[in-house]
Amino acid sequence: MRKEATVGIIFLLLSVSAVGLFHSVKASTSWSSPTLFSTSPPAFNILPAALQARDTRVYVAWESNRGDPSSTRFDIWYSILSGGIWSTPTNLTSKGSGNFNNAQPALVQHTNGTIFLFWTANFTGSYNIYYERYNSGVWSKRVALTTGVGMDVSPDATVSNNGTMFLMWSRRTISGGTATAQLFLKTLKNNVWSPEVQLTSDSTQNDAPGLTTTTDGTIWLVWQKWIRNAADSQVFSMKYNGTVWSPAVQLVFSSLLDSHPSIMQDRNGTIWIFWSRDLPLGGGLFELKLFAKNSIDNGATWSADQQITFDPVCCQIDDDDPVAIMTLYNNIWLFYDSDLPDASSFSIYYLTSSLIFPVHNVAASGISANPIVTYPGGMKSVGQNGIVKINVTVTNPGDFTENVVVQVTAVNKTSYMAGSATGAVAPGQARYLTINWNTSGVAAGRYKLVETVSPVPGETPGNIGNNTFSVKSVVHILPLGDVEQDGNVDIIDASTVALAFQTTPGTPHWNPYADINGNGIVDIIDVSIMAKNFGVVT
Repeated sequence: MRKEATVGIIFLLLSVSAVGLFHSVKASTSWSSPTLFSTSPPAFNILPAALQARDTRVYVAWESNRGDPSSTRFDIWYSILSGGIWSTPTNLTSKGSGNFNNAQPALVQHTNGTIFLFWTANFTGSYNIYYERYNSGVWSKRVALTTGVGMDVSPDATVSNNGTMFLMWSRRTISGGTATAQLFLKTLKNNVWSPEVQLTSDSTQNDAPGLTTTTDGTIWLVWQKWIRNAADSQVFSMKYNGTVWSPAVQLVFSSLLDSHPSIMQDRNGTIWIFWSRDLPLGGGLFELKLFAKNSIDNGATWSADQQITFDPVCCQIDDDDPVAIMTLYNNIWLFYDSDLPDASSFSIYYLTSSLIFPVHNVAASGISANPIVTYPGGMKSVGQNGIVKINVTVTNPGDFTENVVVQVTAVNKTSYMAGSATGAVAPGQARYLTINWNTSGVAAGRYKLVETVSPVPGETPGNIGNNTFSVKSVVHILPLGDVEQDGNVDIIDASTVALAFQTTPGTPHWNPYADINGNGIVDIIDVSIMAKNFGVVT
């Protein structure tokens, strides 16, 4: 039984046929048979969302009318895998009464550990995006995030490497009898939501966005776009490099309906896209099956489309609405809904990939410096020797002990090689290395420090993306003559040097910062150095 025919109005409003994901790190990668995750016939369990949390637990949320199968009200249910055991499915959105639909969940974890659940609901008579937060076993109150004209549906979210959350959704409108759907974006930074930004603006329907952040910091967006006068939909993508979004690029080319794409990156750096394709069976019949393609070079090239679920022969079976996660079990879990085994009601199933193990992967993950304020070459009179001790952290998310080479560059208008260090890092461990930067001859300025770990043998292009780590303005090299140490050489510094002129340690008005050349007396040489740098601002 096709989902569209059974669920009726909620899918006329909300859903477009969807499906899955697939990839292969090596030719030997394989997929398991379908495993039943959640079923409650005659109720429908559809549109799963999944999250591998950093505390090792796996969260799955989905849309269901299992609370009352005779009702057209759908709610968001969820279950948590902890210690190898799935919790009893719990209704999260059952608050209140009425026939309010809660649909299309999305899960994401913030860098602070908070789990966000987004979904769409029609509490106000129109579909809008809502969210709740999960901390320490407690869900927050529901928060309305959008109140736009039209129907806001199909949310998905990701968190960037700098901790900014990206939320995407589709807004469907009808004007003059013509239906359009455009993609909109909000970001959450420092606990403040940005105004919404419209990303697409053509005359067709852009729907079902999927988001992920890859190791190199790129935000990937995939979605379905109706083409050929809405005869079918295809999968498109855009990328955000931290500054601008790239133009839209078509990734899937067929004459069939390809919809509801999902995107992820596995632990070997391979990017996967999963979606559903409506395949003809003959006699005017179609069924949805999951397809996938992958890229091992950060999206420069893509594999051919590959089908990963197949007809069990018994009847017209639809596999739809895929979402995939890279688990801490070292394999991909792909959740989806299906009307297996007999094309009656829909249940949640999942496939697991063969192990993506072992892999080579090292990451630059931290950098600090001491002192963070100094003069070029130091200042003898105040005990500075001109050496900035830079501590770097290298982590090993891979499965081999790796011998790493780390290089640090100090970047301003002029860049300086601060130094390098080597060491061995065990799997799952971090290694702390120290580099001593001699600042003699370094121009005054505020320096960004960039840590770069050389790729180790066997590290893939996708995993090299996290081999660089940087911190802005971490070291301030003061201009000589900046007696007040505020980054500028100005009249206050000149006055201070003048007051200390001809003084030595222990005499009135002595100021060691005015003894720029460190010869034990504030003399004409110090005045000349200060005068040369007068007006310098850093």
